[in-house]
Amino acid sequence: MNNIVKKWIEAVAYDYDNTQNMENEFFAFIFQDDKSFQNWVNKKPQLQSTCGVFISDKELSFQCFTCGKEPTHMFCKNCFVPQLHKDHQCIIDVKNKGLCDCGIKSIISNKGFCLKHNDKIIIRKKQEINTIPIQLQNNITLLFQQLIDSYRSLMKKIKKKNVSNLQISVLALYHYAKHFKDQNSIQILESYQENESIYVLFRSASNLNTLIFKTIEKLIDQRFQYQLLIQQILTNTNLINSKYTIIEKLLKYYIYIEVYQSLNDYRIDKVLYQLFIDEEFKVRIFSIILKNFSKFWLIKQFKTTNWDQDIDKELQYVDQSIKKNQQKHLSQQQTSIYQEQGISLNSDYFRIKKYIQPLINDLQNNPLQIHFVYSSKILTTESQFVSFEMQEQFFSQNQNIQDLVVTIQKLNYTSGALCSNTQLKLPQLFKQRFEYKKFGEIALGQLQNILSKNFHQFKQIDIKIDLIKEFNFNKFAITNLINSLGQGIEMKNQSNILNNQIIIADTIHYIQDQATYYTAICTGLNTLFSNKFSNEIFEKNIIKLLFYQTYFILKKTIRINYQSNRSSQFQSNDLLKIKNGMIIQKLFISYLSYLYCVTQFENGKQFLLYLIDILDEDQQEFENLLNQLLEEIMQVHLIINDNENQKIKSGYQGTENHLEYSQFHRIDTCFLKLYIFLFDVNGFSRFQNMMEEFYQSYNCTLGEKQLGTIIQQQTQDKYHKFQQMFINLIVLDYDLYNVCCPLLTQLTNDLKLSLVRIVGNYFNISTQMEYQDIQQKLKNFGVLITSNFSKHILQICEVDQTTKKLKLKVEYKIFYEPSLLQNQSQLYAQIQERLFEKKKSDSEILLGNGITWDIEQFSNKNYRVLMHQLLKMYCHFELFLKNLVYLMENRNLIQQLCYLIYAQIAYLNQFDQQLFKQYFEIVIIQLEEIQQQNILGEQQNQQKIKVLIQSINELNQKQIMNNEQKTIKQKLQIQKEQYKAKFNKIQSSNLIQEMLDIKEQNEILIKEEDQCFTCKLDFTNSNSVGMMNIYLKSSKQLFDQPDDMLKEEIKFDLDLGIQTCKHYFHDQCLSQTFNSYQMIDDIYGYGFNQRSFDCPICKFSTNCRFPIQQIDNQKVKSLNIYLSIIYYKLKNNPFLNQEITIVKIYINLFYDLLISLFINPQNYKKTQKNILFNQLLQCFYQTILDMDQNNKEELPQIKNMKNKNNFLMNMLSSICEIYMKQCSLNQLRLSITQLIGQYGQLSQDEISLLISSFGIEEKMMILIINKTEKQCIHDKLLEYYQTFQTKTIQFVQNNLGQTFLQFHSKYFSNKCRICKFYNLKKSKNSGISVCLLCQDLFCNESCSQYYQQNLHYHVKMKHHENSIFVSLQDGSVTLINSYTSIKKFKYLYYNNLGEKINIEDPNSDWNEYILDITKAKELADIIVNNTYSKLIKSQNKKSIFDLNIF
Repeated sequence: MNNIVKKWIEAVAYDYDNTQNMENEFFAFIFQDDKSFQNWVNKKPQLQSTCGVFISDKELSFQCFTCGKEPTHMFCKNCFVPQLHKDHQCIIDVKNKGLCDCGIKSIISNKGFCLKHNDKIIIRKKQEINTIPIQLQNNITLLFQQLIDSYRSLMKKIKKKNVSNLQISVLALYHYAKHFKDQNSIQILESYQENESIYVLFRSASNLNTLIFKTIEKLIDQRFQYQLLIQQILTNTNLINSKYTIIEKLLKYYIYIEVYQSLNDYRIDKVLYQLFIDEEFKVRIFSIILKNFSKFWLIKQFKTTNWDQDIDKELQYVDQSIKKNQQKHLSQQQTSIYQEQGISLNSDYFRIKKYIQPLINDLQNNPLQIHFVYSSKILTTESQFVSFEMQEQFFSQNQNIQDLVVTIQKLNYTSGALCSNTQLKLPQLFKQRFEYKKFGEIALGQLQNILSKNFHQFKQIDIKIDLIKEFNFNKFAITNLINSLGQGIEMKNQSNILNNQIIIADTIHYIQDQATYYTAICTGLNTLFSNKFSNEIFEKNIIKLLFYQTYFILKKTIRINYQSNRSSQFQSNDLLKIKNGMIIQKLFISYLSYLYCVTQFENGKQFLLYLIDILDEDQQEFENLLNQLLEEIMQVHLIINDNENQKIKSGYQGTENHLEYSQFHRIDTCFLKLYIFLFDVNGFSRFQNMMEEFYQSYNCTLGEKQLGTIIQQQTQDKYHKFQQMFINLIVLDYDLYNVCCPLLTQLTNDLKLSLVRIVGNYFNISTQMEYQDIQQKLKNFGVLITSNFSKHILQICEVDQTTKKLKLKVEYKIFYEPSLLQNQSQLYAQIQERLFEKKKSDSEILLGNGITWDIEQFSNKNYRVLMHQLLKMYCHFELFLKNLVYLMENRNLIQQLCYLIYAQIAYLNQFDQQLFKQYFEIVIIQLEEIQQQNILGEQQNQQKIKVLIQSINELNQKQIMNNEQKTIKQKLQIQKEQYKAKFNKIQSSNLIQEMLDIKEQNEILIKEEDQCFTCKLDFTNSNSVGMMNIYLKSSKQLFDQPDDMLKEEIKFDLDLGIQTCKHYFHDQCLSQTFNSYQMIDDIYGYGFNQRSFDCPICKFSTNCRFPIQQIDNQKVKSLNIYLSIIYYKLKNNPFLNQEITIVKIYINLFYDLLISLFINPQNYKKTQKNILFNQLLQCFYQTILDMDQNNKEELPQIKNMKNKNNFLMNMLSSICEIYMKQCSLNQLRLSITQLIGQYGQLSQDEISLLISSFGIEEKMMILIINKTEKQCIHDKLLEYYQTFQTKTIQFVQNNLGQTFLQFHSKYFSNKCRICKFYNLKKSKNSGISVCLLCQDLFCNESCSQYYQQNLHYHVKMKHHENSIFVSLQDGSVTLINSYTSIKKFKYLYYNNLGEKINIEDPNSDWNEYILDITKAKELADIIVNNTYSKLIKSQNKKSIFDLNIF
């Protein structure tokens, strides 16, 4: 049987075009015609540990960032159980599609699994496999055993062949030539290399490889038990009589199939994903990957031609075309053909055939060779291995990986170029591993093992040299990687002659490689420092270790590269000098910069001794190394800046997406500054001489080849770049920040000021900005944005709680630094315009205000020591002259040069008056000469020179001005003390309070001199009215219903509410205003008629007018008619007794006004409801007088209302006596006054408002209260309303929670009240919202065919068409009133940067988004004062089209 299967498989291997039939035959062999097999196959599976159901783009899915280990995880609607995710960060995912990950432990934690796929399901592999009939197991095992044996046999034959010399492109072209039987091309390709035998082997192996994995895929798709059986077969060593498992053998050879048969290889990574059903198998696979890591990479050297890119592009096109429609493109019967030498050619094949002869010609004549790195697609499964144990395994058992790092690094220095993007996958792999949060714990554990008993000391005090020397750098993940990078640095071999194009490509790939490793290491440190056990001392000690390590690696390698560069200095192509162990150099400088930043040094000598102490190094040795490093850094920096290739520059400057930390040009300038700081005058002179030497040597070499004006121009250009670098040392101030910010959580004062300088430029335009706006602007500016940026910006800015925007802290000055705006012309123009508006001086507009401020502050200890030292060094006479010469030669940097010249002069004026006097006149004369000779041409440039001269002249008078300013300041101080004394005197008196009291008292009642708000005429001779709005209050109460007792006593609903504003009008003026609205609407259709009863001043929505003067029968009857109509409409019942109804209406309104007084006395007074109450009381009294007293019906509802313990009931009873007993208003006032005197819990404000509402004279009030017997009556109902405002605020805050996570967790699991889920229509799912009044949850869009407009329907049915909804997506508020709403009315949750929540960000912590208490109180005010309509109308005032109409 075995031999039969073996021969059958061997035949299959060479049948390339019949794979589908072979698959069918395999399955016919496995599932032979046996009833027992069929019965088992047809039996329904009982167990499955994972879901894996496909979620389409039309189906709803969910994510839980608390349970999910990967941000791309998904739950299907059946597996997502909201109750299991209480207090989790869950979202409804409406964007993505894919497979449900429920049950996969590496992607989702166990606590998030549904009951069907939870970890309680124990998979007993042997029992499950044994459920498969034994004959079926044997058939599958036999088939795979024979397939693997045949595959291994073919791969061994391939390895015996010398495949390292094969040209891959030739083999690919041979594939198509052979398929289309193009014998001419076959002969051409065979003339270069022997293709046939190796081609047959590769095709056969590829064919078997595909059959193996397609068979696996089909089997595991059918039954869960097959997955277990396949796992067992793949991890078995006995089947192939080898120490290696089947899967190891398959993976070991797979890289050859991928590289040499890229057009035919099968994506096995997706099969592996399906086999990862349990951690045990996944761990096994991961161990195999680590053990054989280098075998998944192929490093190959091959010849390069000018046709390579074009051929690769065309091969990809043809391959994609074939995959789209395989039958069409592989068929020989094509309608579109080309005739060539009597042969019919497929149109797609013709695209590549034309390259065959040119390619072979170039390969035969071109000796140029490059290295190329290939990596297996198997490594794409790396993201699956994220458990803590696997992470730990990666960083503790990765010697194979480190060896590969060394190998690839060494290739950078060989004779052949390394031109491969694939090599970047290795540093990117480290970056991904370092990014995982668990790396911090792993690294901490490694440090504990290395340091042992010294670990506690390591976190508490600065480490000494003994501990550093004992540290095992190979046992710590980050230092182990740095060691590997250092081992890869070798002396460059320049024996191979490369053309310029290859050198450029090689340089680009080298820089990107070094920059990606730099970014990866920074990422690892950032993750380690984010650990909760990290502190400043711990971080500083880590950097000391790295500084020590990189220094001694540099000491070993820099001399090799230094001598190599010296011996080959100034070759025709300077790019060859860039390969100098760049990664170690940049890391060393970054750690040097960090140590400077976190430790305060008064001068360079202190810093030098500090560094030597860390290294335990000879000072001269250290200085020599830094001198060599300076020369190499300067050489590379200038070469790259001189190169025109943009990719080289972007790689070096870190502008690529994956190189976010590696701004190498900033690291260079940092080193230059620190070098000068360390070695003072000697360092500055050495640096200056080195620059001159570079350009003299360069131009001397160049002069041997070029003559005349060309060399002069190039010399001048070189000198300009040198001078520009010199200028940038002073002008650019944020390079140190960019280098250190990835590793620093807390900024030093100098770094804060650097950041303030840049941000300040933008704050000149707007004093407040959103965080995202600042982030984007600074990124465009060139500032490095890292995960620490938000912490850094909060150290110099604070959030304005009203606007939720950032503003500069008061301790920082808003700086304008025009010298920083070299490439920001638009920003420069905007700031200048704003400064002109502020009437700033010409000097400040040209030179800014930063340098002057700095120079004044330099006298303070530790203020910007590095900047101070550099400027001090720069103040040499020869540099003044060079700046002036350069100013005449270069018009592009006039702004920076003016700044630099002024800075030098200003510094001397502050610190060295003698030198200032010596240089002052010379500089002025030179500048005037430049101005007179019109050397700079443009008028704008001449104006800048004029302003510079003026500014320097002003400095000459500074001492006199300072004396004058001192005198002025003394006078101002005296005046200030005098004003302060007067203010304190006034403040201590009662004058201000008396003025305020008078003003408030005047607001209580309307005086005769009050005017109409429209015509501004007095009210004395005309009818005047106010405006009010009567509405039905919500039947749903916020708390227990305390007015039930009143309803039981009165026997009718107290459900009317009333509102008013404090604007009053002539009745005629108001009518004319409304008529004009109607006319405008008739002409233009602006919708003003919809607002015909809105207050013309505040747009307050009203439905009735009330008289405020000269109340007579006619006005009262008119008012009563309006009240009745409104009441009938609200109650929807026109068949009510008019007299009884009008009394009920008045009692309702009095009740609402009284409770609003006790709920919020301030608002009652502000809206002048006391006036409304008084006017309605008079109207009510007049209404009773006009009734027929003989025929007047009694109101049994309001009999016997008096209750000694109920203040409100007693007041309403007293008012009702006007109707029942025909008492007068004075009798009513007397009764009310006595009532007030009996209740001691009334505040002074409440008493004042009550007496003004009832029109009681204050003197009478005092007299009666004094005569009234004092009673200790405590009214619980009155207390309820007095505390209602506070309770409502507490109610709102409790329902909203302190953080967004608390709010979201409280309601998310409740599900929609209508659909009982979350709106399964993905296209309509816009999230869910909670009703703040009743805490019911609803889908924002209609989720049932029986209900339309969910939120509006709920509001209409439960809350009399007024309510507030809060979204669970972003914490935004929706106000609803009647048929209108305001969406996004407010946002309630913000973080400390003033940002709103973005729940789709898996890295956001919802607990950091805090409830804005002010906005919560505003919502409480809306509920208490029922201002829904008013707020919506105010939005309508801005634009009627802003409203959302349901």
